[in-house]
Amino acid sequence: MMGRGMLVTAICALLIAIGYGLGTFAESFSLNQCYALSLRTLAEKADRAAASKSDAAIARFRDLVQSLPLAGSRTDCRRVELAVEIPDALGGPPSAR
Repeated sequence: MMGRGMLVTAICALLIAIGYGLGTFAESFSLNQCYALSLRTLAEKADRAAASKSDAAIARFRDLVQSLPLAGSRTDCRRVELAVEIPDALGGPPSAR
């Protein structure tokens, strides 16, 4: 029969594992939402630049994309989101959340 101490230890280990799993899922979900918002905003800005048929607007969009703080797997999505959300001359304010 399992002693009381072992039972408490097993329950604590199980709770830690569940908490870790939930935390990992929540962080992954939040990160995916961040990237989805950034990509949607970039797509809207690309559409506005293309629809404007303005070489200057297309150049501003190209400059925006080239200036994004991308670092492969170490990319901080919040920094990308902030860079994408900056209002510009591509047709108005950033998209609403």
